[in-house]
Amino acid sequence: MRSPFAPASLGGPTQYLAADATLLWDVLVDSLRNRGVDLTGIPAPTSTQVGSVLGRLDAGNRRFNPIQPDDVTDLDPLGHKTTSTLEAGYKGLLTDRLLAAVDLYYSWYQGFTSEYIATPNVLFDGPSLGAYLAGFLPAAQAGQIATVVATIPVGTVSPEQAFDPTDIVATYRNYGRVSLWGVDAAATFRLSDPMTLGGTYSWVSDNLFTNLSGSGDTLALNAPRHKASLTATYADEARRLTVRAVGRYVGAFPVKSGLFAGRVQPYAVLDAELGLRVPFAPRTRLSLAAWNLIQAGEDAFGSGWRLRSRHREFVRVPEMGRVVVAKLRVQI
Repeated sequence: MRSPFAPASLGGPTQYLAADATLLWDVLVDSLRNRGVDLTGIPAPTSTQVGSVLGRLDAGNRRFNPIQPDDVTDLDPLGHKTTSTLEAGYKGLLTDRLLAAVDLYYSWYQGFTSEYIATPNVLFDGPSLGAYLAGFLPAAQAGQIATVVATIPVGTVSPEQAFDPTDIVATYRNYGRVSLWGVDAAATFRLSDPMTLGGTYSWVSDNLFTNLSGSGDTLALNAPRHKASLTATYADEARRLTVRAVGRYVGAFPVKSGLFAGRVQPYAVLDAELGLRVPFAPRTRLSLAAWNLIQAGEDAFGSGWRLRSRHREFVRVPEMGRVVVAKLRVQI
């Protein structure tokens, strides 16, 4: 391992060290003392007294999942990813007012690529650290300190080629075969000459794949299984007026893409647009668009839907509020 906490006496952050957390005991003692926990009277343990464990960062759960030393291997070069799809569909006029389309597809991917955390970290083994501290401190206090310390990475098992040897490296890898199928449907119904209704719906069979290639890894499509929209449009060419309202629904979906991991809650929004040609200037058009005019979503605890002022469309990205844009276009 290499550690950003390694003092000059151990060779500094660029020096290779044994994957042994106890080598940094003095650094740990100094850090805890600055936080009001005094371990200065406790002698430094040996690696036989306090063990070390390897953990790989799970950004979604914000913890380090334990791995075995044999799980630390060289990173294979990326191979080709191939995508094959069989698709059947129909699009046509069912009546003189109704246009419909439906597509059914089956896709399989060979060598699917996805981000993952490649470098494990070295941490103190909580149980053996607690047992060691219990020889000098009350058992309850020793257990509390050990529980906290066991969550703090002290070193990184990083590649020789790493630009920063103590950084956690997120990279890509190939997985085995992944297959899924789904349906896309759309319809447009003309109520009258100026008024139309339209709708879309998409469904996919799977958006989360576990234990790929027997590795225990999980792959997410980072997309919902269900999406739908409903559009109402009023277009009066005689009055040079266009009014459109679009309601969109996006179902919940898991996200697992390197450090971006978690779950996006389902949400629904209403967008609206108004377009008008200026009567005294035929080549001039004024438009006003409002996105996320009305928003609703389910909270993180799944206790139900409610109206909201903001919603989030991906993990660890800013929440989106209302956006209003006015445009004036002049055709020359």
